[in-house]
Amino acid sequence: EESESCVHVLTADGFCENLVERRDVLDRWTLYHTRGPKERHLCQLDYLMASPALAAANPDVRPDIIRNGQPFRTIFPPGQEVELYPRTGWDRPKASDHCPVAVSLSLA
Repeated sequence: EESESCVHVLTADGFCENLVERRDVLDRWTLYHTRGPKERHLCQLDYLMASPALAAANPDVRPDIIRNGQPFRTIFPPGQEVELYPRTGWDRPKASDHCPVAVSLSLA
C-alpha cells in the first residue's frame, strides 16, 4: 500500500509518461494476486513508458491490456470479463502471471 514506487522516479519530473495511465484507474491491472480467499487483489505491475515527445505525438492512443491468458481463478471486475484462451486452467496452465500491455504508436 505504498503511495509511490520506483516508477514515480521516472515520471515525476516529466522524463517519461506511463501510457497505461490513459486507462481508467480500475482498468490498469496487469496481475491478479492471490494467497487464498482472504488475500486477493488486482494490481498494475506492467507499464509502457514513452518520452514526452512520443506521448505528445500520440495523444489519443490508449494501451491494450491482454487478459485472455489469465487463469480461471482470476476475479475479473464487472465489465472487464474476457474470453480466456483455449485450454486455460483454473490455476495452470496460464499464459503468464502478467498481462501483456501493447500499444501502436505513430513515429511520423
